[in-house]
Amino acid sequence: MTAGAVALVAVAAAGAAPAGASAQDRVPSLAVGVPVTVLPLQDARPVPSGAWPGGSTSLQDLVDAFDAEVDFALSEHRSTAEWTGPGTVVKRVRRNPLLKVDPERLAYEGLDGSEDQKFKSVIYEPLHSQLRSLSALLDTRVVALPLRLIYVPADSLGSGGEAPSDRSDRARMGHAAVRMALIDTRAGQVMWRGWIPGPPSRAEAPGLLAGLAGRLVGWLSP
Repeated sequence: MTAGAVALVAVAAAGAAPAGASAQDRVPSLAVGVPVTVLPLQDARPVPSGAWPGGSTSLQDLVDAFDAEVDFALSEHRSTAEWTGPGTVVKRVRRNPLLKVDPERLAYEGLDGSEDQKFKSVIYEPLHSQLRSLSALLDTRVVALPLRLIYVPADSLGSGGEAPSDRSDRARMGHAAVRMALIDTRAGQVMWRGWIPGPPSRAEAPGLLAGLAGRLVGWLSP
């Protein structure tokens, strides 16, 4: 991160992450008063059975439901009262059609797909220009970009993961997780990238998305 990037004041362990994610993932806490814009979720994967996590009926249904849960979670935290949620982002952009940036269809793939050992923190084009345009519209500098949501079955949990203590439930419960990038749009750099895991839950549980959204906001909030 460059000298002009927003200062981080604390670092918290990210806990269990999906298989293949770096064990060194860390979630930074931002200084109080730093406004953050949480953008809409960009993508998700179905569970092994082919169903969508949380009882969603389609990818778009899941994205809309998760974004709504993030908005609600932001409203519940006093320290994030000035943050901008995905619902507000979409509404503001729709009122400004000349912006020509769809916050739900950003060029995020380079952030999600690159391997950790090859990952470069400098934001590429056209994503950098897209984020700069959104930041100018929303008067913000730091954006949290949810890249991809997945469901991790119980048998994929790492040794440090949370899991139910009852053995009969262990085979049925895993957790949802969202891959996130925290970005300083002015400096054009990724401040952090990693996984945020939700609490133990069955894949079809209605509260799965709410639990994950609450974790996301709780871990990023000052």
